[in-house]
Amino acid sequence: PREHLSPPRARARRLRGLRRSPERASAVRSRLHRSRSMGTYAPVVRGTWTFVSIAAALSIVTLFGRCIGVVSKDTASISVVLYSLAAFCTWLLWLCAWMHQLHPLLVPEYEGSD
Repeated sequence: PREHLSPPRARARRLRGLRRSPERASAVRSRLHRSRSMGTYAPVVRGTWTFVSIAAALSIVTLFGRCIGVVSKDTASISVVLYSLAAFCTWLLWLCAWMHQLHPLLVPEYEGSD
């Protein structure tokens, strides 16, 4: 069975005249299936949950300190807001760095290779 290709890809494949052996087509399909099943953005989800859990843990510690009387009410409420804001800002910085590494805009050019 022929794999489903979008019209531009199918046309490009016909123009190039590429023919794949059944073994190679099967290997390509299995590689594509593995990449889809693992998910490209799984690290983003994992990193997001990491930042959420860090902010939640710090907020819980602060609220626990409020319950036992170590931290005042005003300090506890400011701390929870600051922990949430700090977690969001660091998450956004991390996400931008991760996304820039995923699809780099600049590609290194080596002098010795031609």
